[in-house]
Amino acid sequence: MPQAALRALLDDPAVDGCATDQLHRIKFLSLRNLAELLARRGVEAAPEALAVYCQATQVGVGDRTALGERETDGGCWFGVAAVTCTQRGP
Repeated sequence: MPQAALRALLDDPAVDGCATDQLHRIKFLSLRNLAELLARRGVEAAPEALAVYCQATQVGVGDRTALGERETDGGCWFGVAAVTCTQRGP
């Protein structure tokens, strides 16, 4: 199951700690991909998908607003919420 593999990768201390730029990017992409997989499961997984996507925007690689806009353009419903969250800040 891809979700289990992504969660295991995210639990790895090296990835979690973002020790290098490459590990930082791996963490970001893993969170983003996990969020997308959860979003595809439907309404019951929506809160978790949004929470994971927001974690990805907090890890951030590049322009977070542009990321959310790309996700929205690609048909991802949680992109709009993530753009709003990153624009408003914590």
